[in-house]
Amino acid sequence: MPDNFLIEELAIFTTKISKLMQYKHNANRIFTEQHQKIQDTHAQLPEWSIYKRDGHPFHLFYRSPSSGVDITASSERQKLEDQLEMNTLLRLKTYQWLLVDAYEAFENFLVSAYAHCGREGIGIWEKPERWKHRINSKDGLK
Repeated sequence: MPDNFLIEELAIFTTKISKLMQYKHNANRIFTEQHQKIQDTHAQLPEWSIYKRDGHPFHLFYRSPSSGVDITASSERQKLEDQLEMNTLLRLKTYQWLLVDAYEAFENFLVSAYAHCGREGIGIWEKPERWKHRINSKDGLK
């Protein structure tokens, strides 16, 4: 008779991994399109364009906490290489978060499966020969 709990936990785990793979595929498509869009936009700029020579400005706006006045921080210009690098870094950060989510899904599955095996008395590891601890049913490990 199969153990339904483990089968259900494995189904939950594989569903989460499947969704993460879909997210990865979509992220890859989006960042590839963005990479191409950045290159195409830059290629369409005329040679005399200030954006082609100096890059696109990136402005940071915020509201002063003391006066409530809108303040513009100094702008930084991003050239083509900077924009492509930013796109690549965002892709990698997205992949890192997907990897974190996958690890958490695996960890949750592993904890549930291990706890279930312990509760049901299913032996999943052998005690080492020089095991110094003994099990007392009242107090747990001693």
